[in-house]
Amino acid sequence: MKTRHLFLVVVTTILLGATMPVQAQNNVQLHSKVDSVSYAIGVSQTKGFLSYLQDEKKVNLKYLDDFAKGMSMSCTWCLTCSSGL
Repeated sequence: MKTRHLFLVVVTTILLGATMPVQAQNNVQLHSKVDSVSYAIGVSQTKGFLSYLQDEKKVNLKYLDDFAKGMSMSCTWCLTCSSGL
């Protein structure tokens, strides 16, 4: 079950990072070298992700923002529910 939650968090993070406006990405505050490296890895991993989904997997990106919001809400709900276990 924890693997499923981790998978949902990773997918949500990737989708939200890929759909963030450019202005929001430029205002990122990095507090340590680890933050800088993690951010650089995340940015490099998500470059071309949307075009890959659209071109290779034939995903309609019209509702991607709504999907990302729903995933984020469900992950938040899952994490709050599982914290009581």
